[in-house]
Amino acid sequence: MNRVNHAEFDTNPLWRFHPDAEDIEAVNDQYKEFLDNAYDKFMEENPDWYKEGNSSFYHTARNIIYSEGFRPSSYGDTRGHSTIGVGFKISSLTPEDQNYLTDPERTTQDHFDFFVDYFLKNTIKEARELCTKPDLHPEKLSICAENVYNMGKGKFSGFKKTLQGINTGDDILAATEILDNKSVKEALMLQKNPDLPNADGVLIRFNSYSHRLRNFKKNLDRLNDNIPSEQLAFE
Repeated sequence: MNRVNHAEFDTNPLWRFHPDAEDIEAVNDQYKEFLDNAYDKFMEENPDWYKEGNSSFYHTARNIIYSEGFRPSSYGDTRGHSTIGVGFKISSLTPEDQNYLTDPERTTQDHFDFFVDYFLKNTIKEARELCTKPDLHPEKLSICAENVYNMGKGKFSGFKKTLQGINTGDDILAATEILDNKSVKEALMLQKNPDLPNADGVLIRFNSYSHRLRNFKKNLDRLNDNIPSEQLAFE
């Protein structure tokens, strides 16, 4: 994938802490080729992407696939919403996009092309509207983007102290406050009841955000020293 610049944090190793890590990695490996092809297509169609100061946010996209999964036809998510593709809530899409994604003739590659285009053009834009610090590092913007994609801009905008920490450079505040939310509290309660859905993915996702923010400066130094991503700090 020679047109995509991966000069960013690879945070996927955090998912190895999930009890179903092998299954999650198998699914991710299954769709990696489609994601790579979609990125190649996007960069061909948007040749000024890097000139405009953007990152590829490739590892962010992979994280979203880890947490959302992929299904080519509509299904009910954990809250009963009709969902399709890489976690798209159908009712939140435009009628044109709804018709496109629900067309049974759509291939897996079509779905991933749509996902990458939507993620880079829409999700990153909305993330920038909340995470407004000038020259914000792509790693921090990627955390904003993952949250915007997973819960929506409106809900993430309610994480006032987290956004305050990100926008003022207070990594510890952001890392602490991102764990103080309803989703994490619900997941902790669900874990105590074996008859309810497994909440490990939610906890790992939010704890990964906290770890990435808390260790940001340390990891940035390591990245600048060309230390492999698997040696980044996640303690």
